[in-house]
Amino acid sequence: MSATIIAYRLGDPSCTTTTSPGITGLHLSDDVTRWMKRADDALYEAKHRGRNRVTLRYIKEEDNKRSKSNQVNNI
Repeated sequence: MSATIIAYRLGDPSCTTTTSPGITGLHLSDDVTRWMKRADDALYEAKHRGRNRVTLRYIKEEDNKRSKSNQVNNI
């Protein structure tokens, strides 16, 4: 993805832009708040690392354990 971001050029070379997205997955047990928090954390980490950075935020092991616990409780 980083190579695609860097390789893409707009028509006017005097106008430049950079992007640093934060990406995360969505787990079935996620609520919107938790999902958006992970994406937001990834975004700010990418911005902190500098221009044209891509940061992937994985679902934490704690979230996976919570998910399994919720699935068992919902049976």
